[in-house]
Amino acid sequence: SKKGYLQPCDIWHLEDKVKDAIAVTDIKDEFSYSSYQNEIEEGETYVGVFTGLFLFIAILSVVTTMNRFVKKQRTQIGTLKALGFKNGKIIRHYVSYGFYISLIAAILGIIAGRFILGGFFLNMEMSYFEIPVYSTIIIPEVYYLAVIVVVLITVVTYLSCRRILKEPAVESLRVEVPKVKSTKFDLTTKGIFKKSSISTRWNLRDIGRNKSRSLMAIVGIIGCTMLIVCAFGMLDTMNSYLNWEFDIINKFEYKISLANNYTDEELKALEEKYGNATSQSLGIELKIDDKKETNSIVVNDAKDYLKYTDHNKNYIDLKDDGVYITEKLAEKYNLPIHIHLA
Repeated sequence: SKKGYLQPCDIWHLEDKVKDAIAVTDIKDEFSYSSYQNEIEEGETYVGVFTGLFLFIAILSVVTTMNRFVKKQRTQIGTLKALGFKNGKIIRHYVSYGFYISLIAAILGIIAGRFILGGFFLNMEMSYFEIPVYSTIIIPEVYYLAVIVVVLITVVTYLSCRRILKEPAVESLRVEVPKVKSTKFDLTTKGIFKKSSISTRWNLRDIGRNKSRSLMAIVGIIGCTMLIVCAFGMLDTMNSYLNWEFDIINKFEYKISLANNYTDEELKALEEKYGNATSQSLGIELKIDDKKETNSIVVNDAKDYLKYTDHNKNYIDLKDDGVYITEKLAEKYNLPIHIHLA
């Protein structure tokens, strides 16, 4: 074309157009592309877990809150039924409470996520990359999830008040008497619980009377604890990685990178000023069977400034008897791993 772009029909002559190139690599092999793509894939692995846990804990909280709220409104519900209000109207009243609360919360959550939390986390993430223009966006899945949350909370609200509405007005006006079976609480009068304090046995009986509420509380606390442990675990892991990478493996604070067109005189001048601890990274092409992959090789002459460790962070002494590959690359191509014992 006039601007030098390749037309679809010119793809067959691509080899002639790039015959003077040293190498042709795929976009997936470019570090600038792969680093961003790896970050996206990493985010996708934990976004579903965190979202599911948050929603699960929120729904448990709503179930517990609405159950207690409706039970407190038991007398009012019985009064409304005695005055002639139909069950449908009473249900709409209480269901609308959960609906509007969840709707307002979902809208505020989308706004806060878009302009507050989203911007905060994106700015923190982009501090590691060189991107001049970026902004947070809302994908369609967020709206779908907000609708699902509103529907779930509305259904939970309906289920919470449906049982009371099935009772006659006379029963609803009475104070609810807990159904207690003496044989159910024999545990609190036997064994080690026999000498327990009244407070301990009281708590055990409350747990037995309110199994669903106790189970929701336990599951909610487990979920919150998992989030806290995961958050601090990620922080500890990152700090450990940074220490391993920049204090144990790369034992230097600054690095001078030279372009490909440097001269021997320039290199000699730098070695006389800063020392001859050097390393060189070269792009190579691996061919195993019919598979080809671009990779890099490091020629290391940096002495103690650039070292290698095993899984236990113990230094590995590399010999000058060949080319060493990483364990990850060996596992990828099912290559045998040779353990050299000194």
